[in-house]
Amino acid sequence: MMAEVLIFFEKLKNNSFLKVASGDLLSKVFMVAVQFFIINKLSVAQYSNFSVILASIMLGYQVSCAPIERIYITQFSRYENKILLLGFLFSGVSAFFSVAWLWGSITANECFVIFFAICTLSYQQLLRIKAQQKMFFFLFSFSEVIKNCIWLALVFLLVSFGFDEPVVLIAALIVATLPSILCFKEVGENKVVWNLSGVVDDFLNVKYILLYSLIGSIIPYLPLIMSKSDYSSTVVATYGVAMRYQAILSMGAYAFNVVFVAKLASMDLEQRKSAIKKIYAFSPLLLIAYFTISSGVYLISPVVDGARYLYAQNVFLLLSVIPLVSVVGSVYINFLLLANLTRLVFYCFFVGFFVNFASYFLIKNIGGLYSPALASVCAYSTITLLIVICYYFSNKTRREN
Repeated sequence: MMAEVLIFFEKLKNNSFLKVASGDLLSKVFMVAVQFFIINKLSVAQYSNFSVILASIMLGYQVSCAPIERIYITQFSRYENKILLLGFLFSGVSAFFSVAWLWGSITANECFVIFFAICTLSYQQLLRIKAQQKMFFFLFSFSEVIKNCIWLALVFLLVSFGFDEPVVLIAALIVATLPSILCFKEVGENKVVWNLSGVVDDFLNVKYILLYSLIGSIIPYLPLIMSKSDYSSTVVATYGVAMRYQAILSMGAYAFNVVFVAKLASMDLEQRKSAIKKIYAFSPLLLIAYFTISSGVYLISPVVDGARYLYAQNVFLLLSVIPLVSVVGSVYINFLLLANLTRLVFYCFFVGFFVNFASYFLIKNIGGLYSPALASVCAYSTITLLIVICYYFSNKTRREN
């Protein structure tokens, strides 16, 4: 038994994917525990409010960081010293729009907490992006473990003493993020360029990466945004719960993407093709694991939420298709980006974004409260199909030339 444990840690030490996957798994265990605890303890009305606030924060910091991650990892030499400048610009703008979206429906305290949370989480994510580029994968994952562990402890204490307001729980997330930021001294500091001259030209040079990343950050939250616009707070809470369940499935896809993007950037064409073949070889096992986890989440969900969200299981089943489709698409997206075909990627995401809204309005009267989830599945399926088609046509063109 001890020998098997030692072998595992030796593999973990030398395997980037295992470092990220195991660290991500541990951090997600704490995250899932936090979310399950909150789902169980908050009333439906409270959780509806919590879901909207949390979604605005997650959307805000992902909108600010996703474009930077793409350009920093794939074009490191050009943007090495501008990551903090770009990060502060993006996080400030996205925080402003996130607060503006909810203005009038939330209190001044909640507006302040949302703005500060987006800026804090964005800064932490910028440091994680630097660690990812330098392939410090243990540090990349460990910082999330610390954050989620502290957040779990704080939420448990706060709720136990009766402080269960959504804004208080979000404030606890901000506090939990601060110690994790201190973990990144090992990353080292690059010389930071604070000069704004040339920033517009930089944006124009990577406009398609920025636009595709922006749309890619917004699409995951469209089901909640649509449910908030057209349905009751109970439906909003139902989508909030279902999306928390979906996040469990997304952790594998996220770990895969983190390592895959960084590794592909350092590979030549033949090495990339070999990497794809290895992925396909393991796909049957990955599918079995995926459906096993999906079934487990489906079965335990009524226990977690006390059966208060009657439709959460069905919404989760629909949303569970998305991480699987996303993994397939992400492989080809990375190839297209590395081949400088960012315009094609943007067009695919733009069409998918349009399909999301078009399909929602077409099926709204038929699908009822399931319409936002069905529209999201249509959007992701469209994006993946178009990405695969673009990849094969671009490959064919290169071979002919």
